[in-house]
Amino acid sequence: MLGNGKFTGGGMIINPYACVNDGMVDLTWISDPAVNNLGGVASVLDKAKNGGIQAYDGQSKYIRGKQIVV
Repeated sequence: MLGNGKFTGGGMIINPYACVNDGMVDLTWISDPAVNNLGGVASVLDKAKNGGIQAYDGQSKYIRGKQIVV
């Protein structure tokens, strides 16, 4: 997920490290193959609804920068 703030639809905290006014783009990448499926993504989003605790379980990576090249 790509954004510039912590929250996404429904109040989920997808990137707890993001700050809206810092001029950076924030990318959240689900990197664990065990959750790289529909059920796993649903689990990560469920954790995001509970205060962004998915950020600390090692299944996602967070990248910040002025530019992101894909």
